[in-house]
Formats: sequence, C-alpha cells, structure tokens
Amino acid sequence: MERIMNILKMSKLRTFCFALLILFPVCAFAFDWGLLTDQNFSVEKAGDADEALSYSAAFIPWFSSPLFEGDGDIYLSVGATAKYENEKWQFVPELHQFDFSFVFDTGEIRAGRMRYADPLGFTASGLFDGLSLAVDAGSGSFSAGMWYTGFLYKKTANITVTSADFDSYNAEFTFDNFSDTYFASKRILAAVGWEHPALGERVRLRVSLLNQGDVNGGDSWYHSQYLIARASIPVTPRFVLDAGGSLSVAESRVEAKENVGVSLAGQLEAGVFLPTSIQDKLSFRGTFSSGKTEDGNIEAYVPLTTVSQGGVLGAKLSGLSVLCLDYTARLHRTFSAALSNSYFVLSDKGTYKDWPAATGAEGFFLGTEVYGQLIWSPVADLRLNLGGGVFIPGDAAPNEKLKWKLELAAQLAIF
Repeated sequence: MERIMNILKMSKLRTFCFALLILFPVCAFAFDWGLLTDQNFSVEKAGDADEALSYSAAFIPWFSSPLFEGDGDIYLSVGATAKYENEKWQFVPELHQFDFSFVFDTGEIRAGRMRYADPLGFTASGLFDGLSLAVDAGSGSFSAGMWYTGFLYKKTANITVTSADFDSYNAEFTFDNFSDTYFASKRILAAVGWEHPALGERVRLRVSLLNQGDVNGGDSWYHSQYLIARASIPVTPRFVLDAGGSLSVAESRVEAKENVGVSLAGQLEAGVFLPTSIQDKLSFRGTFSSGKTEDGNIEAYVPLTTVSQGGVLGAKLSGLSVLCLDYTARLHRTFSAALSNSYFVLSDKGTYKDWPAATGAEGFFLGTEVYGQLIWSPVADLRLNLGGGVFIPGDAAPNEKLKWKLELAAQLAIF
C-alpha cells in the first residue's frame, strides 16, 4: 500500500499537467464554448481582531462537444483564480470539470471529473474523479459510482475529515511544493442509489449507500459508511415538506487507538409559497448532526465534505445543529431579496473547535446569525449579489464579541 501511495504522489503533478494540456486538442473540435467570470470581495471582523479583507477573481473557460453521433458529450472547464487573502496574493490554476458522457436507451454512463451529491447534500457534495452509471427502470432510477479525491484542489474539495486533513487544507499553497500543498486528502468514495420521482403518486424518495475509504497512508485513518434517505412531499401546491436522515458507521485509528462508532444526522425542511402579489417564500430548515455522548454509544457525525453553515459563521456540520428561518421575495423580474435567521447549537463539548467555541464554557448555544442578500440579474448572463450579516455568540462562548461580514459577488457568463 505504501508503494502505491508513493507512486500516486509522484504522479500527481504530471497527471494534473497532462489534464490541462489536453485542453488544446479538444478546443479544436469544440462544438460550443463559453467563459464564466466570478469575482468576490468581502470584509469581515470578529471581536477585537482587525478587519479582514479578501478578494478573488476566477476566469473559467468551458468547452463542450457532442460524441457518438449525438449519444454522448464531452465537457471541459479549466481556469485560474487570483486571490487576495491574509494580505497576500495567490494564483491557483484548476481543472474544474472534465467528463465524458454516453446516453443509451435506459440510462447514462459518465466518466471523468463530475459532480455528485448525496440525498441530504451535506455528507458528500462537490466534484469527484471517477465513473458513474445511472439506469432508469419501472421501479425508479438506479445509480452507482466510484470516485477518487486525491487529484482535486483542496479548497474546492473541502475535505477535512481528520486533523491531518485539516492541517493540509490550511497549509499555504505554493508552486515550489505543488504536490504537497495543492491536492486534497486522498479518499475513495463509492455510492449506490435509488430514486423514485413519485412514490404513491406523491412522494419523491431518494436512498443512497455511501462508503469512503482513507488511502492517505500513515498510522491514522478514518473510514466511514453512510445510509442516507430523503423524502419530499408536496402537501399542497403551496406547501412542500422535506425530511431525511443519515446513519453512519465509522472505523478510525488515532495515535495507535482504534475505534468503531455510530453517528446520526438528519434534516427537516418546510417551505410555503405565500399567497401575495409578489413571488415570495417562507421556509424553515432544521439540520442535526450528532456529537459524542458521555456513554460513548454515539459518536460525532463526520461528513466527507464540508458544506459551510451560515453566511457569516461558515461552520462545519459535525457535532452541531442549525435551525434556520428564511424568507425570499422576488420584488421585480430582475431583483430579489432574502433574509435568514439561524441558530447554532452544539451537540457535545469538544467536537466543534472553530470560532467562537470556548474551552470550559458550560453552555451549548453557540450563537445566532442574521444574514441578508440583495440579488440583481438584469439579464440571464449577469448576476450581482450583495450580502451581509452578523453573528452574535451565545453561552457556549460568553466572552466572545460579535462577528460581522459584508460581501459583494459578480458573475458574468459569455457564450
């Protein structure tokens, strides 16, 4: 196994460069192409710390061409991002997506770098390298896939399962040490799923079984399996109810100590389209992830990928629960607004270690956040987003002061 890992490590940079180089012959046969530009500027301040400014500008050309006389497709997007953060500039190249698809009578085969998300959307979500198969049948649609994460850019993959993953994720990327500072944690993900769009002519049901294996090597590791289900029920034409849960079994080894644990996560969401003159919606979402119980029967829920919770806090959903009330309104054909109020509650003491959790505090209420957005899209190819909010710490961090954030984002698509 160590020899295989060494070979993978030595070949990473060559593989990445090769993937970028194949852009040129593909371009010559591209059927369609475009360019996406994405710029983000933000300023934030937490407590007595200095204001932190950040800016990023991404330029992402994409190319698409039909294959197999129209039964398939090739899609490629590759770009570069310039970032200013922590008073430093950084340039990051990235292969965003590169996949081949082939459609047959009852399904589709896809290979390359593609998007995948579990039914709940917060256990495994994002880009993965591998192969997937989807087949439509009378009893629903079946899917299966296997992917590898070790060739992804770490900030895109957002994998922080272990402390080693976290340290690698936060290490500064440099071209001088490209192989050790660019790539994400090396993990293999396999998934099988079943979906029925209208079970009983009413319920959309999605069920998936995931298995992820840690192939980073070393003395510590974390393997996990997830059984995930989600049901969507349109109670009335204006009221939709979503409910789902996840059961996880994980095997881990830390400092020569091995452990097998069970953890839980769940989500309940209800949305109401209000009978007003404007297109507005009021929704509630409650998300739960278990922490470690005192008797040790339940462990902290650890997702494969980190899906940030909150526009200001940006918390990892592990040992944490979030209650969110959200209101959105389309005030004009080109203009909409949104306002959300979220409450963050710790599931245990010790799993959540990011700001503002305080060591020794007795409370479990991490804090509350209010976040608002104004969105203007005068044409389909242009979108401007102005957002801002404040996070007020609770009794889990009684001595911390509030954190605020303002951000402006602009996206332009050229076809």
